[in-house]
Amino acid sequence: MDENQEVPPGEGWGRKILKAVIGTNEETAGVEPQTAELATSDVPAAEPVILPGVGGHNPQVDTLIRLIHDLPSEVNKKTGASIVRKTMAAMGVSVDEVLQEIRRAKGALTGEVDLHRNAIEDYKNQIATMEKSIDSSLKKAGQLDEILELFQ
Repeated sequence: MDENQEVPPGEGWGRKILKAVIGTNEETAGVEPQTAELATSDVPAAEPVILPGVGGHNPQVDTLIRLIHDLPSEVNKKTGASIVRKTMAAMGVSVDEVLQEIRRAKGALTGEVDLHRNAIEDYKNQIATMEKSIDSSLKKAGQLDEILELFQ
């Protein structure tokens, strides 16, 4: 479908994609496009994704997220993935490369989570040590109080 092709009234972006791909896949054969108009103003735009460990912002990942977000809710996940894959291929974007980048980002995020969990454990250990030190100091202060009371 030509990007510059005018979209008839009631034809939202996701519906336009669905119509372009319907019938080209055995899973989607006979599936009717959504009949309700896709009101893009009712759907919040997907926020850009900042990928750690892979150079920051990635417009191709944003495109993948936007395409998934814009699919009609009636489209099942498997069909939706097929639609998105074909749409991105038509845009000249390798879904496999984008997925590989997402996997790298997921690995980086998992690494960050592990670092934070380790830091939390370290803080818990430090807090436990400080609590023991407080208890010891309070015990010593109590002993000193007893001595002071003896001589008052």
